[in-house]
Amino acid sequence: MARETGERPMNQPTGRTHRTPESALRGERVEPIRVGGHTLKLLLPEQAHTLLDDPFVEQAFEADEYMPYWAELWPAARMLAEALLHQPPAFPVGTRALEVGCGLGLVSAAGLLAGLHMTITDYDLTAVEFARRTALANAPEGAIFTAMALDWRSPPPVRYPLIVGADLLYEERSVAPLLSLLTACLEPGGQAWICDPDRANGKLFGAQAGDLGMVLEARAVHSIETDGRRIGGTLYRLGLPRRGTDGPL
Repeated sequence: MARETGERPMNQPTGRTHRTPESALRGERVEPIRVGGHTLKLLLPEQAHTLLDDPFVEQAFEADEYMPYWAELWPAARMLAEALLHQPPAFPVGTRALEVGCGLGLVSAAGLLAGLHMTITDYDLTAVEFARRTALANAPEGAIFTAMALDWRSPPPVRYPLIVGADLLYEERSVAPLLSLLTACLEPGGQAWICDPDRANGKLFGAQAGDLGMVLEARAVHSIETDGRRIGGTLYRLGLPRRGTDGPL
């Protein structure tokens, strides 16, 4: 029997967005993912690697340097999901949280299990739909979430006490827009948890966030992949800088 999840209608997208066509996906599959003592049902494209050869991707890259990174489950998503499900919980039940660059939606699904009220976003509408369906498949009774398209370059006029994101910094050009979004959308006294598998751009992000007085903590984390590989990363816990000081709120 379907469970009551409190899903809210999808909001209008902000900024420039994309939609990977269904024809490029070549089907879909569900994979069980073990994280934080839970087994989550994750919806994925059947053959994510074929997306790179689709004419849509070529055209979207020429228009906006778009790449369908959303279609893979990246290690930092496991790391961040584990952190959100760690006991005791880091945030009270009912805390509003924004996930940016949700990809397949593992982090938001973990957030719902942790009792967070999630706003699930990506700038690919197909990614948002995959993440929305994963949220529906895993959400406990009474969970509340919203799914919407979001371009980092056009932050929504809403502030959140918690913003989360995993493996967002494939390219250096993403660093400044992500920092701008955090500044625009994080509540005073709130936190952003950004997890990266120690890419060079992730370290650049951490350094620039530190220069802005936003870094509360940079903690080493890791994931154990399906094939048994152990992959390391860093979880950056950030806050807004105090006005007139170098320290975070």
